[in-house]
Amino acid sequence: MDISVLFGKEKTFNIAGQEFKLKPLELKDADIFVKMEKDVTKGKDEAKGEAIKELIAITLKKSYPDITDEDIEKISIEHLEELTKAIMEVNNFDVEQ
Repeated sequence: MDISVLFGKEKTFNIAGQEFKLKPLELKDADIFVKMEKDVTKGKDEAKGEAIKELIAITLKKSYPDITDEDIEKISIEHLEELTKAIMEVNNFDVEQ
């Protein structure tokens, strides 16, 4: 048995004209998706926003360990949709939902 076949694989995305290699989240990160789902179904926009920010931060820190919280906070809102779609895709979630 080779458990590594269950490990996620990074994907490369072009965001804002730059190539980013994003790594998928792992089982230990699953709670963020549960949190997002609950917030979406209950209509909690503020909590949903916080969950999306947390999802982006976790993904970027996993993909780029040297990135700082300050760097993440400076990401322009104009890239939010593109970045979120890339994160959903690298985790094999349907980005059309």
